[in-house]
Amino acid sequence: MVDEQPEPISGKPWTAVERMGAVDLYLRMLAMHIRGEVPRQRELFEAFAAEYPARNVNSIKNKIYNVSACFAALDLPYLETLTPRFNFQRELLDDVQAAAAKHAE
Repeated sequence: MVDEQPEPISGKPWTAVERMGAVDLYLRMLAMHIRGEVPRQRELFEAFAAEYPARNVNSIKNKIYNVSACFAALDLPYLETLTPRFNFQRELLDDVQAAAAKHAE
């Protein structure tokens, strides 16, 4: 039996694929910041929304704030311009831990 991912639905919890997309976006923004670039958040969020149409820009922005909170909770560097919001899903924290471990290799 194949473990299928649920279809993303607006207003429902984010799927694993969407959460990992948000974590990847955050890591790209963090890398840009480290290189001295200023991430154009609105453009990045709109591009994400085009790739994940079940999510609007405000939903994406809030999820990125949650990702920032996960980084802070794990005592990892985070983007201070993205105020951490600590009402994140446990699954998101697990996703951030996995991504951080992968990038540490």
